[in-house]
Amino acid sequence: MVEKQEHDSDWDGSFVHTGNEELIRIFLKTRRNYPLSLKRITWVNRGKFFSENEILIKTTSLDHTSTNNVPHFLNNGTAKIMFSHKKILSYLPVIILLKSLMNYTDEKIFNDLMRGYENDLYFKSCVQNILTELHKENIHTHYDCKNYLGQIFRSRFEKLSPWNTN
Repeated sequence: MVEKQEHDSDWDGSFVHTGNEELIRIFLKTRRNYPLSLKRITWVNRGKFFSENEILIKTTSLDHTSTNNVPHFLNNGTAKIMFSHKKILSYLPVIILLKSLMNYTDEKIFNDLMRGYENDLYFKSCVQNILTELHKENIHTHYDCKNYLGQIFRSRFEKLSPWNTN
């Protein structure tokens, strides 16, 4: 492979020809459940505060179905995760995802996120910022996060009966 201009330590074990095709292969054939850190200037156009930094994660279940999840790092110190459902892209603040999955207080979330980074003032301000931004949206509890998600995504689930809650 090295004689054919391929990398001897290629990260996914397959090979293609040199040039732009290798970059295309990285996007089309990413490893399962393997995070890939990328910098793409086009992400800046995705919305307010979006930076060029992202992590591409192709998550694959036991039945070999897969989906791409992309955490985006924003310039204001927060993060959003991009995912698709029924071929529609959605951006969700990571803190809403965390609080909707776990019924923890803000103090517990803050302490867990800061564990090991207690002296990092920038990271501390970022964590404080994401928690503050959530409260500015009038979302305070685990129930509020789940209700918010239900309001946003309810229209995408046609089979839900009107009497089902958010």
